[in-house]
Amino acid sequence: MGMTNRWFHFCLAAWVAATLLILPCQANTSVRNWKLLTGETFSAELVSYNETTGVVHLRIDEKVDRDFSSKSLSLPDQAWLVEWKDLDDEMQALQKKLGGSLSLQRSEDPQRTEFWVYRPSKSTPEEKLPLFILFTPNGNAQSFILRHMEMAESVKCTIVCSPAFRNSNDNDVLEAAMLERFRQWLPFIERTVVHDPNQVFMGGTSGGAWRAYHYSAQITRPWAGIFANGGWLGGDKYYGLPYPANLRVAVVNGNNDVPSNYWVESDSKLLTQHGDIVSVMSFEGAHQIAPPSVQIKAAEWLLKRRE
Repeated sequence: MGMTNRWFHFCLAAWVAATLLILPCQANTSVRNWKLLTGETFSAELVSYNETTGVVHLRIDEKVDRDFSSKSLSLPDQAWLVEWKDLDDEMQALQKKLGGSLSLQRSEDPQRTEFWVYRPSKSTPEEKLPLFILFTPNGNAQSFILRHMEMAESVKCTIVCSPAFRNSNDNDVLEAAMLERFRQWLPFIERTVVHDPNQVFMGGTSGGAWRAYHYSAQITRPWAGIFANGGWLGGDKYYGLPYPANLRVAVVNGNNDVPSNYWVESDSKLLTQHGDIVSVMSFEGAHQIAPPSVQIKAAEWLLKRRE
């Protein structure tokens, strides 16, 4: 390979790596670029929006929390808030229509971790269903779990999601604290959430998938598989982790998710070398939550109901 080609591939890899560090914060439904009527622009996560008072609670750079009046935002941003609220209302209405139960619980370990649990309709309290522990990039666990309830209803599984685990921009100190929290939280989940211990999966979107991959290597238990939606292992820094064998890994990416798709081949090769089975699935879209039909397809494959 000539010097020009080597330089091109180096630059491409550097661009992809840099983009992926940004994407987990930019590519979910609550983190976006905002603009004030004064002309100021910034990137922030929508934590909450009170339609009655017009107060918009934003978290800037995952550090600074600020409240804004919706009327201080640009007209496109105000329109986006209306759309976001409408979608949230639709999800709440759909949950009531489907009939599944959604409950907020808290662990009894020292961390007192809050988490949401979704149990599908037509399931009994003592029924040991497959369990999916999902991670969201932005910590909006309730909204995230509602966007996967159709999958839960279709394949008949329980979903758990906690706001305590969210993107940290790969901050080693924050990640160590969250890993320790997960170590304390998981036994509580295993004791109190009725499930099939042989069918425990992890997963999530973007940084949530990234987290699921890592915890499968850092927490020893018989994990059944990973639902990786728009995620990656994290590059060379994380290629040396002791990923377990015999995992079923569903890699679910939008066809226009260029950065995530860039890593599919190398990540799949590494996981296969560890003795895992990888299935790559695609949907029309970019770096985003997969539509319910694709979530269901992936879950069916993970549960060995579809080959």
